[in-house]
Amino acid sequence: MWTVSSCQTTPGLQRSDRLFEGFAARYHAGTGALLDACQGQVCEQ
Repeated sequence: MWTVSSCQTTPGLQRSDRLFEGFAARYHAGTGALLDACQGQVCEQ
């Protein structure tokens, strides 16, 4: 598994979405498939 994350402000997935403080995403090392992802305060739970 590998993880991509950032503490920078990032936009949501929709054009109308608000900005989030950071994100994280985990991927399967063998296939590259997305395992899970979060944005903003959800990542802290």
